[in-house]
Amino acid sequence: MENDIERLRGLGIDIPYQDGQYQLLSYGAFSPVALTEVELNTLAFLMEAFGPGAPNSEEVQGLIRKIAEWLPESQRDSLAGRRQRLRIDLGVNS
Repeated sequence: MENDIERLRGLGIDIPYQDGQYQLLSYGAFSPVALTEVELNTLAFLMEAFGPGAPNSEEVQGLIRKIAEWLPESQRDSLAGRRQRLRIDLGVNS
């Protein structure tokens, strides 16, 4: 396992060892997740559907941020520009 940890560190991934545990702090330039176009559109839909004032919006937006951190930069950057044609009414007044 030590060799694997060292290889990951060589990729710029920050994995300190503390109190008997490894902790993944940053991925550096490594992107562990890549999504399809459909999945990117779905993530963008969730970003819009769970905007401010929607039920559980903070939790959902936090999850979306975490997923976005794992994406390649080009996919991460494309999220903001993806517009959704379908909208749902969550019963939240503006």
